[in-house]
Amino acid sequence: MEMEFSYREERSRLTGVIYRPVAKIEFRSSVGWVPEWIYVDSGADITLIPRSLGDLLGFEISTEAIQEIWGVGESRIPVIIQNIGIKLGG
Repeated sequence: MEMEFSYREERSRLTGVIYRPVAKIEFRSSVGWVPEWIYVDSGADITLIPRSLGDLLGFEISTEAIQEIWGVGESRIPVIIQNIGIKLGG
């Protein structure tokens, strides 16, 4: 499937102006669909959302569910992995 994405102009400390791909995603929640603009990373293994959005979607947070991931740096990031329904591209 081929898709085109919008680009958001932002400031970067390293490069000055940078254009990042964004998409409007609708996330399924217990009260319906919640629209949100997120960054597109087609090479990512998972999509990260902020806890505030997880709270809005009704995610239950338990200490036992917390896992750690890390990327380029050595810093570990606590996450909770969940499968949720989404709509992409209308």
